[in-house]
Amino acid sequence: MAPSQGYKRLNDNMPTVISNLEELLLKAIFNSGIKPNERPVDSWFERRDLAGKRFAGKTPPCIDALYRGAKEGERNEHAIRLASFLANFRQIRADRVFETMRKLNKLNDPPLGEDELQSLVKSAMNGGYVYGCTDPLLKKNCLRDECPIAPANIAKMLSNEETERAETC
Repeated sequence: MAPSQGYKRLNDNMPTVISNLEELLLKAIFNSGIKPNERPVDSWFERRDLAGKRFAGKTPPCIDALYRGAKEGERNEHAIRLASFLANFRQIRADRVFETMRKLNKLNDPPLGEDELQSLVKSAMNGGYVYGCTDPLLKKNCLRDECPIAPANIAKMLSNEETERAETC
């Protein structure tokens, strides 16, 4: 896109700013009459037995680590997982999720802007995001021996590459 090297402006139209591309895509699919395939039911921490239930147990160490704040470049990734955990797994009301995220945001270096934080919490509330033991960020903070909800089958924790390496040893 102009003014990038090799591109030139063809008209005086400004680029369109889209606040939620996923919502726009789903609306276009719906308007065209196409019914998208139903998404497979995902479950937090690969625990289908806990799917759809409000979790009130001890917070797993991988999520606990997110409560410490994050540096620039990691803040949104930490925040979406934490807000989604609170909203979708703990099933906490939106106003309480936002207040919790607002307090925790002070630990970020630097903190996210208020509008960005509100948008992120709204996305977590509406997006139905599900993360688990194979998520790279959560896996990095995993303390399996201390985890109150880790799946019993360790094979679920390994990537395909790790499983292949383990089987060849």
